[in-house]
Amino acid sequence: MAVTPAHAGGDVSGQLVTWSGAALVGVEGEVKLLEDEEVVAVEGTASDGSFLIESVPSGIYELEGASLDDSLVGTCDHPLDLRPEPAAASCVIVLDD
Repeated sequence: MAVTPAHAGGDVSGQLVTWSGAALVGVEGEVKLLEDEEVVAVEGTASDGSFLIESVPSGIYELEGASLDDSLVGTCDHPLDLRPEPAAASCVIVLDD
């Protein structure tokens, strides 16, 4: 297992983020928290092909996308920053081998 700062590289645009059975999806410049296919909160914005998710509830999340070879699984107790080059790591992501 490897531990890396909040983002492990690659383009995050269009990627699906799941959290405790919910999902964050970028639609029309917004990142929405979906649960059972219903929008329960708008959590951030998408800009220049990248997501800046301002607030994500604490829990376990997964990132899956064509631009990443592995699923990223981790826990987040702070806002999750998915910009390609975040100024500071806000979460730890564990790459599960």
